[in-house]
Formats: sequence, structure tokens, C-alpha cells
Amino acid sequence: MLKTLEDKVDDMLLENHIENEDIISLSHQVESEVKVEYNLKSLMKSEFVYDVDPDLVNADISDQAFLSLQRKRAETKLIKAKIIYKVSEGKPLTTAEKKYLNQWAQDIESNRQVNLLTVRDSMLPKMYS
Repeated sequence: MLKTLEDKVDDMLLENHIENEDIISLSHQVESEVKVEYNLKSLMKSEFVYDVDPDLVNADISDQAFLSLQRKRAETKLIKAKIIYKVSEGKPLTTAEKKYLNQWAQDIESNRQVNLLTVRDSMLPKMYS
């Protein structure tokens, strides 16, 4: 996983370098190259997958249950992302979105132990749609 990520970052930097050498674009004629040095390990929370998502290595959860949980989380994340986007852009929310947002805020505020995992799983449905 680590090697692949390093390769992707190197490819991205090479693509950016090639873009900077575009002779047609006037904005690229001015010297604007920046040397970026990075330590990939310092950018990652952990090299180990079980630190990122403990359910991945949990032997007590079946593959089907894990996939179901991930699907519910993905659907919930899409709903939350849409609401956050609309709020940040000042766009009006639908009645259902307003109701969901109020319930979401109440769910987080009523939780005594707020952390990344409880906020992530806030408003997680019992069954995916």
C-alpha cells in the first residue's frame, strides 16, 4: 500500500512538472516551479490498515456484515456531504434535509462520548436503502 501511494504522489508531481512546461499557456511561461519535499509517512495517520478502520481486521465480523456496515456508512456519508455542501454554499435545504440535519445535530449533542467514530456513525441507519 505504501509503495503504491508513493508511486501515485510521484506521478502527480511529474504530471504537475509536465503541466508547468506547457509552451502554449502564457501563465506557464513565467518561472513558477516549486520544489516540494515530503515525507510520506508523516502525512499518513498510520501505515497499518487496522489503525485506519479497525473493522477491517475484526475476526468477529463476517464479510457480509462488514460490507453491509460499509454500505450504510457510505450512504450516510453521501447524505451528510450533500447537506454540508448546500449549507456551505448557502443553498436552501429541502424539508427532509432540514429534518435530517436537526436529528443529526441532536444525535451528536446527546452523545456523551463524542469522538471521530461516534460522529462518523451518527445517524447510521439500521438497514441500507
